Amino acid sequence: MSKMRDSRIRLSDRPIVVRLAFAAVLIAIPAELVIQSASSEPFPALTQPAFAYSARPLSGPTTVPVFSSSISATFQDGSTATFRSEEVVGWSAGIPVATILREAFFDRDPVPTASVEWLAGRVALLRPGSAPTTITVELVTVRIDASTSEEVSRSGAKVVTFAVASE
Repeated sequence: MSKMRDSRIRLSDRPIVVRLAFAAVLIAIPAELVIQSASSEPFPALTQPAFAYSARPLSGPTTVPVFSSSISATFQDGSTATFRSEEVVGWSAGIPVATILREAFFDRDPVPTASVEWLAGRVALLRPGSAPTTITVELVTVRIDASTSEEVSRSGAKVVTFAVASE
């Protein structure tokens, strides 16, 4: 009979294997803690690159375009009032109010009657006892100087006026 070497782990070797596994765990835990403290991501290989312009200071005249909007109304008694769009629209779930107004009143042709009725109802809430007869929505592109936060210019004014049906 030929003598073959048995490659299986013998019972007498098991305590050594258990000790090696225990030692590997003891070494791996501190290594994982070091990696975790060095990286804010749980999986450092999956981190995304930083934005290229986030840490770069502004150089030269840098302006940023933003939409600005206002809402004016004429009431049954002949008076007029201009409101901030945020007052009229109310809570917008983080969506810029000018975007809501642009989508509702400028990007649709014709504007749905329900949208005009909603706007009239919101304006009426701000001026109890006097219903609006006409409502004007103005949307303007404003350029803001990013270094000073001051308005540089206004352009591209879009204006739409709605006659509100009396009840």
